[in-house]
Amino acid sequence: MSPITAARPGCLVDETLLPVAEQLAPHTPKVRGWVVMSDCRAGRTSVAPGCCPGPPNRRQGLLVPGVDCRLVDEAGHDVPFDGVSQGEVLLRGPWIIERYHQLEEDTGRFLDGYWRSGDLGTIDPDGYLKLTDRLKDVIKTGGEWISSIDMENAITAHPRITEAAVIGAWHPTWQERPVVLAVTDNGQEVPIEDIHQLLSGSFAKWQLPETVIYVDALPRTSVGKLDKKTMRAAYAGIYRRATSAAPS
Repeated sequence: MSPITAARPGCLVDETLLPVAEQLAPHTPKVRGWVVMSDCRAGRTSVAPGCCPGPPNRRQGLLVPGVDCRLVDEAGHDVPFDGVSQGEVLLRGPWIIERYHQLEEDTGRFLDGYWRSGDLGTIDPDGYLKLTDRLKDVIKTGGEWISSIDMENAITAHPRITEAAVIGAWHPTWQERPVVLAVTDNGQEVPIEDIHQLLSGSFAKWQLPETVIYVDALPRTSVGKLDKKTMRAAYAGIYRRATSAAPS
C-alpha cells in the first residue's frame, strides 16, 4: 500500500495532522518530509516508520543524494552532527541557488557558498535531520535556544488546550523569555502549574514560561499560518518594566 506523505514547503508538518491521518487511514504507513520553497528538490527528505532509531515522526529524514548540508550556530561556526546540537540548516548542491535573481543585497542569505534555509535543526550521527524551529521564531534566552515548535506541541497535548503559540518577548535579564498564547475549548484558563507539569518532562525548569495569555483565537496569515510577527509586535513590551530575572 502506498504511504501517505506529509510535507509542507518551508515549515514543519503540523503535529495535529498525524492523529487525523491515523484516524482516516489506520493501516496505511505514514511518511513525513521537509521541502524547502526555493527549490523543491533542494532539501527534500523522507522518513518512514521503523527506518531510524527513536520516534520517526519527530524526524524529517535523510537528505537527498547530491546535497551537502551544514549546521551552524549564530557565529557561523559548524556544530556537530550529534542529534542534540542545534544549528541553522545550510544547503549546497548542483541544483541549489547561488544567488537570488535581481536581488543585490543578498549577502545575509548565503554563507561560504551555502544557501541559508532559515530553519534550525539537528542531525544525528546516522544523518537524520530533525527540524526544531524557524530561526526567526526560536526563543533566545540565557544564551540558549528554546524551540517554540516543541513547546507548542507539548502544550497542545493538554486536553483542554486546542491551540497554542509560543513567542519570544524581550526580557531585561534573559534577552528573551517564552510567552504562551493559548486557546481553550471552553474559554476558561488552565492553571500555569498544569502547564509547567506538562512541560517538565521535556524542558528544563529555567525554560518554563512565566507568562501564559489566553485568547479567543490566534492571529493567522492569509495562508493560514500562525502570524507570529503580529504576536511578537503585540507583546513586545510585556517585560519592559520587569525588574527581576526568571527563576533559575
